[in-house]
Amino acid sequence: MEDWLRWVKVFVVVAGVLIILGTGTLVALLVARGTGRPTIALDSPRPVALPAGLRLVAATPAGDRILLELRDEAGRPHLLLVDAASGEPLGYLVLPATAAADADG
Repeated sequence: MEDWLRWVKVFVVVAGVLIILGTGTLVALLVARGTGRPTIALDSPRPVALPAGLRLVAATPAGDRILLELRDEAGRPHLLLVDAASGEPLGYLVLPATAAADADG
């Protein structure tokens, strides 16, 4: 057999093995990533502590987080981002009074 044909066969075998290994690795990573998120148990809800003087207006789920829209006595909007699994606050924003007027009008 000619020497160049032997190298072509070696290349084809090595490329085939690399394709199989790469595909297996990709599938394993996708499965690990898909099952990595914790599930939220509905039978044991977590309390969320709202800041004093604020009332809940709306709650919007956003993946593994929940955005809570709150209002104070003056009608000024506040946004609280909490982790859906633990109920722990992740971020808090106080919007200016003009934002409340823009949202209502």
